[in-house]
Amino acid sequence: MTKSILILVFFAFIVAVASLAATAYAGCSACQGEQNWSASAISFLEGKTVDETQPLWGPKAERMKNSQFNSNADDVQKTTGVASNSSKSSANAQTARIDLINVSIEPNPVSSGSYAKIVAVFKESVLDSSADRAGKETLMTAVATITDSENSVVGKLSLLRSNDNEYSGIWNANVAAGIYNATIVASSMHASGTFKDALQIEVVGTGQIMQL
Repeated sequence: MTKSILILVFFAFIVAVASLAATAYAGCSACQGEQNWSASAISFLEGKTVDETQPLWGPKAERMKNSQFNSNADDVQKTTGVASNSSKSSANAQTARIDLINVSIEPNPVSSGSYAKIVAVFKESVLDSSADRAGKETLMTAVATITDSENSVVGKLSLLRSNDNEYSGIWNANVAAGIYNATIVASSMHASGTFKDALQIEVVGTGQIMQL
């Protein structure tokens, strides 16, 4: 009877130890990542590199996953921020233009060697409807370039502001008789405009105007 009890106790002890060993093996991260050693031995004999990197488990793996997730989220946020800033910059950039309302020269025709007054009237238009520019004066710089029939420059003068959007300048027609063109260029802080051959000027010889 005593032997039977001892045998039962012995078997119970063996079962308990086996159960503890199985539990320890299941919780061992290194054991769970253990590879097929026979395959590793064959690879070693064949000269192949054996990957001994153990997979990560538990809290360390979760920390690495969270770190990678946060890094990806930061990259997405930075990319979104750059795109948003670019869109805001494009939206804040006001698109404007300068229109030449009228340009004239007095007298026309003008006698060779005499003076004539060029007058240009501009208008600056801001295409952004949300921009409030009412009542604000626009200061421009304007230049008139005079060219002959061969497109050679024979004169250049600045047009100064004389009244509101009107700019004027005096040109000395110290050139030979003929037909000349004036190209007007105007610019402001918001826009610029070039008006090619906007004005045609007729220069006549001395005394021809009286005959006309």
